[in-house]
Amino acid sequence: METFLMKKNTILTKSNKQLTKNDRELLDNWRELEEKSKKRLPTTLFFIEGDVRPHLQERLRPSFVKAIPCLRHIRRIREERCGPLTFYFPW
Repeated sequence: METFLMKKNTILTKSNKQLTKNDRELLDNWRELEEKSKKRLPTTLFFIEGDVRPHLQERLRPSFVKAIPCLRHIRRIREERCGPLTFYFPW
């Protein structure tokens, strides 16, 4: 989760000319997700479950669903549900 948010933050801070084609596609996808959230998110540093799953080890992927309520309880993350998507962002 932290690695993804750090990667996203570095992409957001770069100028458009410094971005690679893959980074631009990621940025476009994130902007589309922001529009889907109808501007209800307090920050641009958010992630969805599909963003974090590839960074997890294979054995940790099933326990990710169990870890979200724990992280929410200790106020490490917050979640906002917008339709079928659930957006997670740091507290």
